[in-house]
Amino acid sequence: MKRDPWTDPDPQPGDFDEEIERATPDQFGGVEFAPGLTITLISDEEAERRGLVNQPKPVKR
Repeated sequence: MKRDPWTDPDPQPGDFDEEIERATPDQFGGVEFAPGLTITLISDEEAERRGLVNQPKPVKR
């Protein structure tokens, strides 16, 4: 079975080189952050423990 880098949990260097070469400058963006800004990544487990997980709204029938 051929490996698909878009769904592979372990992408390798070079997997997306062809897509990057075809990309145009308008497909890239940048983000400017304030000096001293701190970014914290929270795991799914920690978010659930803290009650930060968005619960789906009940479907109205």
